[in-house]
Amino acid sequence: MMTTITKVKDPVCGMEVDSRAAGERSEHASETYYFCSPICKERFDADPHIFSRTGDGTHARANQPINDSAPLVSSNHHSGTTPDGADEQIDLAITGMTCAACARRIERKLARTPGVRRTVVNFATLRATIKYDPQATNARELIKVIKAVGYDTAGTARAEFIVDDSARPSGSSQPLERHVGALRGVVNASFNLATMEVKVEYLPGAINVRAIRRAIEEFGYRLREVAGENAAAEDSEAAARASEYKDLKHKFIVAAVLSLPVLIIAMSHGSLQILNFPGVNWLQLALSTPVVFYCGEQFYRGAWAAFRHRAADMNTLIAVGSGAPTSIQSPRRLRRAFLPAR
Repeated sequence: MMTTITKVKDPVCGMEVDSRAAGERSEHASETYYFCSPICKERFDADPHIFSRTGDGTHARANQPINDSAPLVSSNHHSGTTPDGADEQIDLAITGMTCAACARRIERKLARTPGVRRTVVNFATLRATIKYDPQATNARELIKVIKAVGYDTAGTARAEFIVDDSARPSGSSQPLERHVGALRGVVNASFNLATMEVKVEYLPGAINVRAIRRAIEEFGYRLREVAGENAAAEDSEAAARASEYKDLKHKFIVAAVLSLPVLIIAMSHGSLQILNFPGVNWLQLALSTPVVFYCGEQFYRGAWAAFRHRAADMNTLIAVGSGAPTSIQSPRRLRRAFLPAR
């Protein structure tokens, strides 16, 4: 009995979708393509010839089987648009995005980066898929671009190596740092000559500890100890997401606790005599200030990053909406308290 295969790959971001439940689809060259979000469909419709074939040259159709054991977005060398697999592709998890405008801004900034062939930022999956020329840029520079826009990345792992320099002079740390830093998937590498410790931050989907160790040994050093052998097996992205959620939850609790008294005071309109004391306005100011500038700190940081890039997003809306009344009313309150009335 034949079964109908319903799982397909989104031709833009590579995400696995169910063709029966997919809300977005397009027709091109007598084929039907399915998408995980309207953003991916919009990208496809703008230039279907680029996305109409997946990295292995097969159509992303409803009757194409999905290999569940293979990664949805390949991080290996491939020959997408250049001969001999000259380009490389990485998949970066992004934190801090709050709306589709964030994804579009990151996408535009990455697209203007020298060496980047193609980039797709998917707000639904919070991931950026980037194809680039390794001779012109690398993962470290691409992450710097994302951070410069005002966002951050997750999904990196760290490994530490203790090396024995008896087989090689150790006059400088830079040669080994450059050697390891040039490896595909390595985000950062540092070599402390005092402790003979090499610390490497890397993308588990692009490289593993074994490959980094082999590169260090090929350079001429012998390894005595290795920490982080299992780092690639850990879900570092999930840990980063959990840390972000924990921080936001903490700030939400603090904001709720401090805002409740302010809400009661403001909505009582003087009907509760216990709240009609001379310093009630100062109490509201003291309670509101940490809510605005501590609990809402990430919105101001995001709004400033957007402003520096001549853009506006949800962070801008929140920062202006909360910052404007605070910046106007607080000085007015202080002036009335300390300056005599004219």
